[in-house]
Amino acid sequence: MDRDDRKKLLDFPCDFPLKVMGRDAAQMQAALAEIIECHAPDSSCNEISSRHSSKGRFVALSVNIRAESLEQLEQIYQALSASEAFVMSL
Repeated sequence: MDRDDRKKLLDFPCDFPLKVMGRDAAQMQAALAEIIECHAPDSSCNEISSRHSSKGRFVALSVNIRAESLEQLEQIYQALSASEAFVMSL
């Protein structure tokens, strides 16, 4: 799927769910809040939910943001990928 196809799937602005996974919940929450504040300042970091894996080795954080454009989402995912706090982002 190319960029134009992805752009057609979403009607901006829209609410968009982000999910990240890693090992250190506190470090992840701080990094996620910083990235959201930088790239989506109109979104709230107060609604971050967490869930531990069945064996407790990983934690997943979820938050809904207000996405204004595909470019904004791409910047957020680039920042998430560049952060050492996260193992994976969806």
